Amino acid sequence: MLSEVCYRHYYAFVKSKKIILLSVVKFILWCSLLLKIVVANAQTGQVLNLTLPQAVEMTKNNYPSIKAREALKKASEKGLQSTRSLYLPAVILQSQANYATANSVTGTFFPNEGFAMPTSSSVNGYKLGSNTTQGALGNFQTLVVNWTVFAFGKIRSQVTLSKAEVQESNTEYANEIFQQQVKVSDAYLLLLRNQKLSLVQRENYNRAIVLRTAIRAAAISGMRPGVDTAFADAEVSRTKILLLESIRQVKASSIMLSELIGSVSDSVIIDSMSFYSNLPLVEPDSAIDINNHPLLKMYLSRIEVGNKRSNAVMKSYFPSIKLMAAGIGRGTAISPSAGGTYDYIQKDGLQITNYNYFMGITMLWNMLDYPRIRNEFKSAEYITQSYKYNYDEEKLKITREIENSELQLALSREQAKEAPIQLTAAKSAFEQASARYRNGLSTLPELEQNFYILNRAEVDLTVATNNVWRSLLVKSAAVGDLSIFMNQVK
Repeated sequence: MLSEVCYRHYYAFVKSKKIILLSVVKFILWCSLLLKIVVANAQTGQVLNLTLPQAVEMTKNNYPSIKAREALKKASEKGLQSTRSLYLPAVILQSQANYATANSVTGTFFPNEGFAMPTSSSVNGYKLGSNTTQGALGNFQTLVVNWTVFAFGKIRSQVTLSKAEVQESNTEYANEIFQQQVKVSDAYLLLLRNQKLSLVQRENYNRAIVLRTAIRAAAISGMRPGVDTAFADAEVSRTKILLLESIRQVKASSIMLSELIGSVSDSVIIDSMSFYSNLPLVEPDSAIDINNHPLLKMYLSRIEVGNKRSNAVMKSYFPSIKLMAAGIGRGTAISPSAGGTYDYIQKDGLQITNYNYFMGITMLWNMLDYPRIRNEFKSAEYITQSYKYNYDEEKLKITREIENSELQLALSREQAKEAPIQLTAAKSAFEQASARYRNGLSTLPELEQNFYILNRAEVDLTVATNNVWRSLLVKSAAVGDLSIFMNQVK
């Protein structure tokens, strides 16, 4: 009888060793398969090693929306240079050769989309005695200088408006960079959290395999019922599902981060888990000037553009005083003959035969344009008023977000302090439950419950630590100063 009992225990011992060996072999094969997949991805696609400061800088240089804002900023700068050219005089040169009859005015010409001086006499001073259909060559040359010497501030108001538009483009560009860098930082922390959770779930999966091996050994030896093996198999499957889900989330967040930095890489590898070794040191803030927030600066610049546009509209009603000077030259192939008739093609029509010049000061003023200008001015003022209301709304939102971020940061720090205590207690409870189960003092459901609690504590610690960093990022985004967050990154 004793020999039978010894043989049964020896058989169970050998059987458990075989099971452990098979489990180890399966685990090694599974890891090698995963390694092959990673290597294959690295060979077929681009793998990017990235730190958080590098990610923030990459999105500034690569992301399309930032490049679009940069292009608009450059366009507004060129617009300012174009507006400043209004101070320069207009110098218009035109030269034409034509072929025309002389039934009305000898040597007809086209205005040629320029300034043309009117004439009431022919080039040679003779009038035509009868109509004719015969034409002749002629020419017309002009040089006109048109210079607005005084416009009651109209040009200056246009230049001031262009300067305000440049400032608006600069603030929109800066706000786009800030908002995108906040998104990248959040995506980086999300990927960091998912990678850490993947490690936690892998450890949980390995723990389930070891537990299943021990349960199988106990069931084979007859110390535990066979149904416990089915429970253990189910637990291994559950932990494997959690592991696969965590791997999926890592891949998804990696793709998201790659998109936000404007990269086409298939995978992003972030620097380390140093974020979990130390919590950020957050000192109490002194007075926060929310007017430095990039979003509020953008709205303030829009208000300024609206004010400058209203001023430019009102100034457009005022008259313009211009200094004008012009010189003209004309010629024709038509030549008068005795008896008041004309001889055609008697000379070269492309030569200049008559010259004229004139200069003077003119004032242009549409006095009845005031009603239109007044309504346009009121329309611009209402648009500016809407910008002010938008600014007030954003200011209220930012004030609320700052208060909420400070509260969330304080709570997340308290949670991060409690999470290690929970994990220590969960580990102790699991070890005690395992010992009780091995000695037949507890049931498998009790062990399974402690197994779940331990995994939950590991997940809570990861999430709580990550939440401190994300809460700090939320506060930096609310204040409008990303350096509050970046200065804590090692």
